[in-house]
Amino acid sequence: MPPKKKGNKKAAKDDWDSDKDEKVLDLKSTPQASDDDEASPPPTAAPSSKNKKKEKATKPTPAPVNAFAMLNDDEDDDEGDSDNEPAVKSKFAALEIADDDDEEGEKREKKSKKSKSSSKSKDKDGKESSDKKKSSRTATPTGSTPAGSDNEADDGDDAGEKKAKKSTREKKSREERKKEKAEKNKKKKPEDETSDAEIPIVDDDRRSTPGAYGYASGQALGPDGTNPADAIAVTGNLLSPPNSRDLQIDKLTVQAFGKLLIKDSELSLINGRRYGLIAPNGSGKSTLLHAIACGLLPMPRTLDYYLLDREFGPTEMTSIEAVLDITKREVEHLETEMEGLLSDPNKHAVRLDHIQTRLVELEAEGGERRALDILNGLGFSEELVQTKTKDLSGGWRMRIALARILFVKPTLMMLDEPTNHLDLEAVVWLEDYLLHNLEGHTLIMTSHSQDTLNEICTDIIHLYHQHLDHYPGNYNTFTKVRSEKDVLLVKRSAAQEKQMKAIKENLSKTGSKAQQQAKNRVKAMEKRNEKDKEKNKDLQEELIWDKPLKLRFQDCGRGLPPPVLKFTDAGFAYPGERSRKLFSDLNFGIDLDSRIALVGPNGAGKTTLLKLMMGQLQPTEGTVTRDTHLRIAQFHQHMGDQLDMDMSAVSWLCSQFKEWRDQDMRREVGRYGLTGKSQVIPMRQLSDGQRRRVIFAFLGLKNPHLFCMDEPTNALDLETIDCLAEAINEFDGGVIFITHDFRLIDQVAKEIWIVHDGVIEEFEGTIGDYKARLKEKYAEQRRVAEEAAEKAAAAASAAAKKEAKA
Repeated sequence: MPPKKKGNKKAAKDDWDSDKDEKVLDLKSTPQASDDDEASPPPTAAPSSKNKKKEKATKPTPAPVNAFAMLNDDEDDDEGDSDNEPAVKSKFAALEIADDDDEEGEKREKKSKKSKSSSKSKDKDGKESSDKKKSSRTATPTGSTPAGSDNEADDGDDAGEKKAKKSTREKKSREERKKEKAEKNKKKKPEDETSDAEIPIVDDDRRSTPGAYGYASGQALGPDGTNPADAIAVTGNLLSPPNSRDLQIDKLTVQAFGKLLIKDSELSLINGRRYGLIAPNGSGKSTLLHAIACGLLPMPRTLDYYLLDREFGPTEMTSIEAVLDITKREVEHLETEMEGLLSDPNKHAVRLDHIQTRLVELEAEGGERRALDILNGLGFSEELVQTKTKDLSGGWRMRIALARILFVKPTLMMLDEPTNHLDLEAVVWLEDYLLHNLEGHTLIMTSHSQDTLNEICTDIIHLYHQHLDHYPGNYNTFTKVRSEKDVLLVKRSAAQEKQMKAIKENLSKTGSKAQQQAKNRVKAMEKRNEKDKEKNKDLQEELIWDKPLKLRFQDCGRGLPPPVLKFTDAGFAYPGERSRKLFSDLNFGIDLDSRIALVGPNGAGKTTLLKLMMGQLQPTEGTVTRDTHLRIAQFHQHMGDQLDMDMSAVSWLCSQFKEWRDQDMRREVGRYGLTGKSQVIPMRQLSDGQRRRVIFAFLGLKNPHLFCMDEPTNALDLETIDCLAEAINEFDGGVIFITHDFRLIDQVAKEIWIVHDGVIEEFEGTIGDYKARLKEKYAEQRRVAEEAAEKAAAAASAAAKKEAKA
């Protein structure tokens, strides 16, 4: 049966009431079917005249034909013009006898009237031929019944004329209803627009916006030329209002490369808060940030965002031009977007208001001075500021990308490992900047530095077994709360295990009363556990025993007398710069018990000093001697470039060490925290931190006496850094390392050497003392800058008053 259309019910009923006499006439008119019906199945046998009264009183059975197929026209045609519709021959007339309350009869009656009107309109002369009158009777609106007498044929002709008039009236009625509906929609339209402005659930203001300028590196595609969004799938419900500066999403689920990373979690980023996102490598921290930057998450249209993910590209622009370029790109994008939205300003009022506010922020005066201050704070000299980015190393271009996002200052700032490639001085400056310059802005960052997380963060988001847990406070507060939570989980697990053990003992007593009581207790325990989950959401998770990560370097065997490496009156200058010596008069020795941390500003020569130790550079004066049996392994920041990304970790390591079998290599790699599927999948699918573990395994297989490490903590998670510190402490050889991670230095270093101005100075004190000295230095710089800004503002105000008086 066709679906009922409530809008036409009243109109059809009015037509029925107004033409009751004509309906009676229709029932008396019983001509035979026309010649057009020759292809149709024959009608049912005609009832005798004795049964006519009974036929009027009862509803006959319809003909055995699929009448619904002929009534299956689109109901929208009821409101259209019937002149262009083909006539439909109904096969059962008795449905016309339905009561006034029978909606189905009214619907079929209306279809029949439409068919009759269509048949009449298609006859150009308005009359039927005499041959057709002789061979057939005029068809009734609903069907045909064999004739009973000749007089009934005349009645049928009169009925046809009346039905033609009625069809005209019905057509007018449809047109009138159509006009009424259009007027109703016109009146309703402004009301709908008003309600959209009042109700916060507006699709246009909640839709996900592709990250056209969401990357501080200025590159929307990944290093391999692919779009990060292509491999990520996200679902979730936005809870934030359209004009909010917060980002609150419920039921968030994130997948990458078909792997489930986050499941049914809540993400809550409140404006003005600074969040630390922590999780083991490969859990999905960076994927979540990419999903936001690519516009895959729904968010309010008043929320602008940028992600720091990698270095700025090599271009013809200078460093300062590259920083200023980011505002130019966003201004152009916003102006283009605004032109498109102005076609319907009422609908896009929220977004337009945000664009205008944002343009005012981006076009503020003093931009170049502010960009220079940021570059200087990140360690750029006047020469580097004017150097083209194509002539800079990857580490310096990474600092340019960081400077760009700090300069453009989005409402939501996302920093993925911002301290990578920074020295300790730049890290302290960055912490100071983020603490004092982000009022009214939201920060979410990943970092492997516990010290940085403690200094900056107001909240911690812990990605733990595919779930996001929110904790107020910095990293130390998180570890304390988390340990207390683990204790509660352990207690609850132990209590449940004890109860279950007692219940199982009673269940083993078959046929006893205690067995039935035990079954009841099992049901009661299940109900109680469900209630506990509802009451205490913090303890909903089950206790999960993670396999502890363990890193261990093979023992070197020692056996070498100290010093294994010695500098005697050594000096060095790069070719073409003989007049500017980088080092001079270096005298020191290193043995297998050394644990030395090299600190100092970038450009002071820390990496050059390591290369002199390795023999990759030769001193321009003096000597550097090494024991003839000394084995040295070097870790540097760009070792990942030598990995074959299409090979698995096990296959690549076996290609480097031919004597190792595949199965033995899998066990060796497992010692460095790379287990299961991560050993055999292509390394391009591993996280940066997991690739670092492959490199550690590679270096460990060399069995060195001395490790020289340049920024080994980059891209490592917090747990791995602690394991690395433990592995260094247990290693029986020597270690010299450069790092910006204060915690690693605090855990490992026995000596701290400051490299500056061509000399090496041993620092008397802890790394905490060294950081406190740096913080005092930057606090003083900030105070001087604020005083200069106040004086400049006062001078400008005085000049304006003087000009006004003149």
